[in-house]
Amino acid sequence: MSFVFCKRWAALVLIPFLASCGDSSEYLEKLIQSYGYITYRTPLQESGTGTLVGGSPSSLSLIAHPETCFPYELNGEKTSLRRRDYSTLPSTQERVSIDGGTKADILKKLALLSPGVSGNVSLKEVHSVDMQFNEVHVEYMDAIQLSQFYREQMSSICKDYLDKVGFIIQAIRIEQMKLQFIRENHQIIDLNLKKVEEILDISSDIDWKIEQNSTLVIDTPKYLGYQLGTLKRDDDGLALYRATKTYNDRFIFESMDLFTSNFKTRKASGEESEKAEFLVPFKDLSSVSFPYDFL
Repeated sequence: MSFVFCKRWAALVLIPFLASCGDSSEYLEKLIQSYGYITYRTPLQESGTGTLVGGSPSSLSLIAHPETCFPYELNGEKTSLRRRDYSTLPSTQERVSIDGGTKADILKKLALLSPGVSGNVSLKEVHSVDMQFNEVHVEYMDAIQLSQFYREQMSSICKDYLDKVGFIIQAIRIEQMKLQFIRENHQIIDLNLKKVEEILDISSDIDWKIEQNSTLVIDTPKYLGYQLGTLKRDDDGLALYRATKTYNDRFIFESMDLFTSNFKTRKASGEESEKAEFLVPFKDLSSVSFPYDFL
C-alpha cells in the first residue's frame, strides 16, 4: 500500500516545497523537516508546547500533560508562556492517493495524518482524498517568560522531571483540516453521518462536521512537527539546548548559546563541529543524564 501526496497548490509559501509525489509519510516528514521540525511518528492527542516527553523519536512517551508544568493560567492569572507566529508557514491543499495494500497499512498512516481518525471497511471505495490544512502556524514558548516562570513559580517536582526529560518548546499547529473523498472515476463521494461512519472511525473527542454534503471538516487542532527543548537546574532555567532533528532514532541537541559554545564534539558523521551537539536516546530514562550523554 502506498499513500501519495501530490501538490495541488500552496499559498503564502516562503520556503519552496519539496518534490510533492512519493510515499506520504516520507513526503510529509521531509516537508516538516525542511522547516526545522521533527515529525510526530507516534500519534499523540496531547502533543502541544509544554508536553513533557521521553522515549525516542519513533516512540515518544508522554510524561506529563502540557499544562501540568507549563499552565496557561496560574492562580487566576495568565502565564503568557506561549506565543503564535503566522508568518513562516504555508496554507496548503494536498491530494492523498490510496492505492491497494493492507487495511493495517491504511489505518496506520491515517492515524499518523490525524490521531483519533482511522479508516473503516468502506475506505476501500475511496481512491484519493483531498486534504486541506487551514490556519497553519507555529506555536512556541517565549524563552524569557519561560525562564522567569521556571525560577519563580514552577514546582520542584516539575524541575526534578525536567532534569531528566525534554519538553516540546515549539510546534507546527493546524487549526482545521478539510477532507473530500474521491472514487476512482474522480467523483466526489457525497457525505452524511452514515457515510462518514462507514469510511472513518473518528474518536469521540474529535470535533467534526460536514459542509456542502461533500466535505468533512475536522476542527480539533493537530500538531504536525515539533522541536524539543531542555530546562535544567544546571542551566539556571535557561532554555539553552534544542533538538530540531534526529539521527539513528536519537535526538540531536544543539546549543543555542552563541558565545560560550566553544568546545568541540564529534558529529554523528564523525566530523568535528564548533557547535555543541548531543545525541540523546531517551530510551532508558533511569540511566540518561539529560542531555549530556556524549556518543
